[in-house]
Amino acid sequence: MTTTTDRATCQRLARLVRERRVELRITKIEAARAAETTVTTYAKVEAGEAVRDVTYSKVDHALGWASGSCRDILNGGEPTLASAAPKWEGSVQGLDEQDLGRVITHAVVTVSDTLTAAEIREITRRVVDDLKRRGALGV
Repeated sequence: MTTTTDRATCQRLARLVRERRVELRITKIEAARAAETTVTTYAKVEAGEAVRDVTYSKVDHALGWASGSCRDILNGGEPTLASAAPKWEGSVQGLDEQDLGRVITHAVVTVSDTLTAAEIREITRRVVDDLKRRGALGV
């Protein structure tokens, strides 16, 4: 069982993890996927519940924090940004929406012989919309 102090530090970590996830404009599901953990386990971190150190390490990576940042927060410190950006940050530079659509369509057609034209258009639309929502596509 955790002590009051432990709960307080876990709650502080939870707040900072939520704030970083929101700053990155990703969902809990996306964060869990990037952390290579279950949504349930990731949600424990955001709920202020203690998890194993290996989970904290995975959360560090998923949020683009330097290794050990979650542990530093639990010890009263602050997170440190990793030198490399998380895999979802950045933009699709040099591509407008139509160019990106062609790239996605080409990739989908290359890997599947069974999708209909309507399904390919829907996949393309969803990817473009998601990139717009995240601010990665400057359209």
